[in-house]
Amino acid sequence: MKRPYYYLLLIAITVMAACSKNVPEAEAEAKPDTVLTPQKDGSGNPTVNPPVIVPGTGTIAGFIFPAFAYSSFTLTLKNTETDRAFSVKPDAKGQYQLTALPPGNYQISIQLEQTTLIPITVPIQITAGTAKVINFNYQGHPSIPAMKGTGSISGTISPAGPGAAAAAYSVETNQRYDATIDASGAFLIRDLPAGTYSVSVGRGLGYTALTATGFSVTLAAGEAKSLSPVLFSSNADPASAYFISYELDGLQQYRKSKVGAEYDNSKFHLYTYSEGTQQSMSKMSGTMSVRTFVVVDRLDLLLDDVKGLGTYVCKGTAESNIKITQRKFMGMGYGPPMIWSTTGAEGTATISITAIDPVNRTISGSFSATLVPENALAKGNKTITKGTL
Repeated sequence: MKRPYYYLLLIAITVMAACSKNVPEAEAEAKPDTVLTPQKDGSGNPTVNPPVIVPGTGTIAGFIFPAFAYSSFTLTLKNTETDRAFSVKPDAKGQYQLTALPPGNYQISIQLEQTTLIPITVPIQITAGTAKVINFNYQGHPSIPAMKGTGSISGTISPAGPGAAAAAYSVETNQRYDATIDASGAFLIRDLPAGTYSVSVGRGLGYTALTATGFSVTLAAGEAKSLSPVLFSSNADPASAYFISYELDGLQQYRKSKVGAEYDNSKFHLYTYSEGTQQSMSKMSGTMSVRTFVVVDRLDLLLDDVKGLGTYVCKGTAESNIKITQRKFMGMGYGPPMIWSTTGAEGTATISITAIDPVNRTISGSFSATLVPENALAKGNKTITKGTL
């Protein structure tokens, strides 16, 4: 599952006052300082210490990440009053420094080869006798060419077909390497440098993973490793042990993205649901930055006295019930749950168990129900027909 790939911009801005030094005044020029060494600020972000200050002028310094792409980056600082521009390329450690800058307001832009990644729209004010330390992190940015090596990771996805995907993410650089996949489902991720990778394999919507889909793989230089086969089951395949199908108010529903079942000591519980993501307010930063998962559509089948094959009538209790839970998307996120169940005078449900296979740990059967609102948010009755598991 996909590990999003993203880039962070402007991860640290620190304004440092600096004392005058016995350095002769000079014309403003682009001058990377290779003597500076990475430090850590109070938040653990890299910074530079100490920047060089030319009396009567200002300095801007910092790091551009990922450092391996240093030769491709150019930082340009343009005075908004005079249009005079100053450019610098970072050194082999990814650090840059522009000294002897006339005081004033400046616009920053960063180019990768000839392409501007992001122009920084907020002006930077340079004042005499001070240094601004600004770090830029483009790690994982899709425009940055990935480092190449000679290692590889291979495997198979079954069943093959459209929607199959595999990718490796470098733990060290966050670079993404996509797989090529042939018609048989065999995949190959090539050109990998030595290092540790998080490998994610998927089959797309409508499939349930039967085996692990995530792997951690460490490669030596030029090493090739093969993963165990990754197996999926189609949610719409009646032959699948994970197949669940039903009609809710006449509309066909296949099992959701998650499914599970428990059968022990005469108690049976089957559930299937889908998840949605939403942003929530971060108490630390006050911004909408915390992503959470919520259940948006769930079906629960519960029996408390299973004695074998047969048809069972749900009692409308917590352990003998059929229940639907849904949430509506409200623009910024999902609302509170709406719940329907057989709890109530009009609620009825039956679950028929037609086969129990303890060797393969499967249960087959059918179900139907008339569900009534269990909380105030749920409106009207819901009908389940043609339920198959």
